[in-house]
Amino acid sequence: MAEDLGLTGYQLGLRARFLAAPVVAAPVPWRPADSPVAAVGGLLGVGFGVDPGTGHETGRPISVGRTTI
Repeated sequence: MAEDLGLTGYQLGLRARFLAAPVVAAPVPWRPADSPVAAVGGLLGVGFGVDPGTGHETGRPISVGRTTI
């Protein structure tokens, strides 16, 4: 159970929202990656946002021991 995970009330609320979200197909032009797929060693995560100066979407990969800009 979620209560057994030691989550705060806020975290439990987020968990409930994530689990309640519908699963939908990716928007066009997204498509599955073709072979070969390049593995990224040490990748911890990727953050996305909007550049406030240009309004363009941006991405930022975060890896072990180093931040790539």
